[in-house]
Amino acid sequence: MKILKRVRQSMIEGLPNRQFVQFTNGTSVLKGYRHRIAMHSNDNTMTVMDGNDKLRICRRDRLWLYKRGISARVNQLAESYLLHHISEPLQGAFIDCGANVGELGAYSRSKGLEYHAFEPEGLEADCCDRNNFGGKPQTNRFGLWSSDGELTFYSKPGTADGSLFETEQYADRFQVKVRSLDVLLDAGFEAIDWNPRRVTALFKNRAT
Repeated sequence: MKILKRVRQSMIEGLPNRQFVQFTNGTSVLKGYRHRIAMHSNDNTMTVMDGNDKLRICRRDRLWLYKRGISARVNQLAESYLLHHISEPLQGAFIDCGANVGELGAYSRSKGLEYHAFEPEGLEADCCDRNNFGGKPQTNRFGLWSSDGELTFYSKPGTADGSLFETEQYADRFQVKVRSLDVLLDAGFEAIDWNPRRVTALFKNRAT
């Protein structure tokens, strides 16, 4: 059954843009899912729509994450990294390392924090720019490391598990520039919480 399910999913994801949009939106209506999509043929990205909420994404196999709505996805993501345990009020900036398409930018703005995104995957970084910076290339397209340099990035965009550490069944690997987080800390930010798996951090200005 799992093999048949994977074959079926692969066939769906391989549909031409127009048929894929029709199939996906029709399925959402029949199953009572909140989201709808629109395809951008110029770059093959998609806009997920949920009422007044919109989000640009670039991987068909990640659409299922939004079936309960965009806000529900953002809240689930924030809770999975224990961000709800950080005491408020918050001040300063939100540093999102491995930002993917920048979903947590919405969380950052809801807390009145300045959003800084780091994402080595090119398509995801482009979507992050559109979702958070009006399309301006302000997503940092490099990794964070203990020192400046260049390292191999092991890409797994389908599961958003890309890493500077070699992982199993990575889809691709390529060289990326890395910078030391000390550069940011020296700029006046102080780390107050870390998630060790995704390395999402909230930063607080030392002066406050």
